[in-house]
Amino acid sequence: MGYLTKAVLMPVGLLTLITIPFWATPEKFQKRLVRASLTAFFFAVVAAPLVIALSLSKGRLTSGDTGKIAYAEMVDGLGNYPYWRGEGNLGVPKHPARKLWSNPDVYEFAAPVGGTYPLWYDTSYWFDGLKARFDLFGQLRVLKHTLRGLASCLGEQGALIVVLVSLILWISAPTTMEADWLSLARLASGGSLQSDYICWYGFEARYVASFLTIIGMLCFGAVRLIPSAAARRITAGLALTAAAFSVLAVGFVATKNSYASVFKPRHTQWEVAQALAQSGVRPGDGVATIIDHRMGDYWARLAQVRIIEDIPF
Repeated sequence: MGYLTKAVLMPVGLLTLITIPFWATPEKFQKRLVRASLTAFFFAVVAAPLVIALSLSKGRLTSGDTGKIAYAEMVDGLGNYPYWRGEGNLGVPKHPARKLWSNPDVYEFAAPVGGTYPLWYDTSYWFDGLKARFDLFGQLRVLKHTLRGLASCLGEQGALIVVLVSLILWISAPTTMEADWLSLARLASGGSLQSDYICWYGFEARYVASFLTIIGMLCFGAVRLIPSAAARRITAGLALTAAAFSVLAVGFVATKNSYASVFKPRHTQWEVAQALAQSGVRPGDGVATIIDHRMGDYWARLAQVRIIEDIPF
């Protein structure tokens, strides 16, 4: 189901299928292999309709071009995005946005792709012909950014890390911990491989949050506590402390967001949509823009107009 939402979860799903037979479970390897095969079957049943639709649309076998475009943008330094016309020695575009004028640059893209902003509605059409290539220095730059992002994520979970280390050092049972860590390490490797694959393109916390959560839970699951009343009291105290820090952090963010939602002075996107209507622009009309589209084109969606020409910001 994740693949239907995010293209990268196709290769992530395949990595999961490969690791399933090696997960640390009591069943025999043959039984785990059967389960992996059954999972692969249902994976194919759910994914096939989208793969077939995309392949028919593009005239070639594909599960989506998002990965190629993202790699070219994040690692290869793809320039003039999304108005790429062959810059960067990354292939020859088959049907780029049509350039009408220079100085300033004016692009038109009214057809054949639909949508509020066609350049982003089907980016793979405008980037057809793009060939991403491995770039060592670009990859190192992305991995450096990834490590910083992961360090920031771990820093935000400092309370839980302190609890984990405290449990290991103070009240864990060393006679069983080595076996537990070795068995769960194989299970955690699945989440690690998946998150590493995603981070290869560029780091965003929302991409790896679920995998980091699973790995963290497995780390706590590998700790076997000494069966004593004192150990239970210490564990309860550590858990309550970590929970308190988490509640405070969530409460701070929720309060800040609530304040911004209630007291934000203007709703600019809606004001633009209203101004367009008052100026005689009607739903279905085409409009041209001088704007940074990363700020969002919600005004165009609200006004039900199509952006068909651009002077890039």
